[in-house]
Amino acid sequence: MAIRRQMHRMCPVRIYLSLCGNKTNRIISGNGGINYIWKQELFFAWRALDMAHFNTSSFHEGILSDIVSNAETFHTVCKEAEEMFVKSKMERNPVTITPEASFYEARKLIHEEGIRHLPVVDKKGKLVGLVADRDIREAGPSDATLLSVQEINYLLEKLKVGGLMTPAEKLITVTPDTIIEKAVQLLHDNKIGALPVVDGNELVGIITETDILELFVDVVGLNVKGTRLTMLLEDEPGKLFDVLKVIKNRNINVISIISPTLTFEGKRMVVIRMKTHEYEDIVKELEKAGHEIMNVIKWPSM
Repeated sequence: MAIRRQMHRMCPVRIYLSLCGNKTNRIISGNGGINYIWKQELFFAWRALDMAHFNTSSFHEGILSDIVSNAETFHTVCKEAEEMFVKSKMERNPVTITPEASFYEARKLIHEEGIRHLPVVDKKGKLVGLVADRDIREAGPSDATLLSVQEINYLLEKLKVGGLMTPAEKLITVTPDTIIEKAVQLLHDNKIGALPVVDGNELVGIITETDILELFVDVVGLNVKGTRLTMLLEDEPGKLFDVLKVIKNRNINVISIISPTLTFEGKRMVVIRMKTHEYEDIVKELEKAGHEIMNVIKWPSM
């Protein structure tokens, strides 16, 4: 199944397909407009996200003509695409607390639930702040305090979550339809460990660095036995295709492919995970073709 895409050079475009019901077929047309074609049985939604520098003139009506031949195939594609949105990886119905709760209540929840981030909501479920385990630690007494235990307990009992939390207006949030890459970028760039997920002002979930790591494990294929092949390839069109042809001709499935953007003397590192432990003939053929093999590791390590 092929998706024909004509893109302006160096224009990063991310396209998702979503199966949404029996209403319309939504297509981005060549003039940047939206055409709605009524269907009786299937609704194809064309969703394009993060389309900075999007060159609409390079897209044409009918671009979806080769995407699917039947509803079942299309539904499979849609389901896989939806896996890369925040809503598929976030913690739904997270543990929450109110701003009126005490320091001790917040600390107890964090410890008992084994969490590091505690969203703060009002009675209507509106997000009003976030308390992290770090906030709890910083609010506690230092070892150098001159206060008695009774005085410390009294002060901390009076301390409310509303005085500990980071208020909502200072929080970085995402929506269920935010793409995973954007969530990762926000966590990384802002050096934070969690993002509340909101629908308007209502808290609907939370996504944490742990959720992102679980996604990484899945995307890379760390739970699948195979071989990790690391290569240096010329940063030119078709070089990776040549390698994959060798693997395909041996009737071996590829688990995942990772290639950092950093180049060295015109070459990029490529890590290919293959669903086999019998890699010797593949490596020999690749080396014979002039490809540079950096290392080969059976996974899990044998």
